[in-house]
Amino acid sequence: MKILHTSDWHLGNKLHGHDRSAELKNMLEQIAGIVQREEPDLFLLCGDIYDRANPTNEQQGIFSESIVRIQSANRKNPHMPIVVIAGNHDSASEHETFTIPWRMLNVYSIGDVLDNHSEGTSVEERRIIPIPNEEAPMCYVIAIPFSDEDQYNNNPEFVSNLLAKVVEMNTHSLPVIMMAHTTVSGANFMGHESTTEETKDAKKIVGGIESVNMEQFGSGYDYLALGHIHKPQCVDEKKSSRVWYSGSPIAINFNEDDDHYVNIVTIDHHGDIPDVRQIPITNLYPLVTLPSRDTFATWEEALQMLRDFPADKYAYIRLNVEGERPSDAMDQALEEVKNRTHQWLLTINSPRIDIPSIQKEALSLTIDQLQSLPPVQLAKKYIEDNHLEWEECWDEMFEEAEKYVPSNN
Repeated sequence: MKILHTSDWHLGNKLHGHDRSAELKNMLEQIAGIVQREEPDLFLLCGDIYDRANPTNEQQGIFSESIVRIQSANRKNPHMPIVVIAGNHDSASEHETFTIPWRMLNVYSIGDVLDNHSEGTSVEERRIIPIPNEEAPMCYVIAIPFSDEDQYNNNPEFVSNLLAKVVEMNTHSLPVIMMAHTTVSGANFMGHESTTEETKDAKKIVGGIESVNMEQFGSGYDYLALGHIHKPQCVDEKKSSRVWYSGSPIAINFNEDDDHYVNIVTIDHHGDIPDVRQIPITNLYPLVTLPSRDTFATWEEALQMLRDFPADKYAYIRLNVEGERPSDAMDQALEEVKNRTHQWLLTINSPRIDIPSIQKEALSLTIDQLQSLPPVQLAKKYIEDNHLEWEECWDEMFEEAEKYVPSNN
């Protein structure tokens, strides 16, 4: 059988306030085109469908239309099963709300690990999906969405119980596929802006999700389709190509300027080593950093690089600038691209400065202090404590925003 594995669409994502609807729609069209060419038997979407837990009606419409279009693009199987799990950016309850109508279209929408919508069945049974193929299953999918509860650490037998249940059901050695949306220890987290490390046991926390060890997923699956980490990669310690992050199909921020893909996975029987192919997705508007993601230039050098950048190339642009720059730097840079139809300068980035521990204490405020400070003063304090520069236009922005805040707040 053939599987398409994707994740982290982040519909509704904005880049420094810039709407990305055109490129996200283009991404979805490319995925539909891949389905048309590859004709997979199963489609897996491993979480973070949306960029926010409260997507707009328009964003929900884009998702619904895309799922129908992707499914119907499969001429060999226009009723291709699709399994969708919620990620940490999604609303679990919303996934569960539409479970029944989606099922009518052969779409399995799994929002919560411990839902109570199916009376008389165990949690294990509700999270194991026999994927139909005419009258008999073609494989079994174990679907584990993101949960605020630590389902791996607080319930260490949760995954093993799921795998044991599949063993009982899988009497014909059909492929066993597991889906999860989480952080796996040992993965490459490059590009993620929110990565921290706990001192207690040196566990990584990426995007608010604490890392779990591969051992906690047990054994007995043939392919583990992961979501959450945006960098495409195989994280199987045994190098058997069983554990993959498909990654986000397009870059979500400027630090994710590597290639992006969806995975095509081929596997025949339970126990076989899957064959995994990465099919690239081309971003309509590539994210470009000048001079590069990891290097910085003086303001004059960066401005010249912007002037020399091909004017007809579609791109979002970030300038990495080290040292002093003029107060009207952004205005100067915007002047250079104002007549370029398909280019946007979105940000000027400076190297991060490590704040000594004694200065970090300055960021702490009591509740009374927090409530007494006007929002603009609180923002200025944060900027000052982090050795950043305050832009004059921000005063006007705060003044305008405060007009819409009720007086009792």
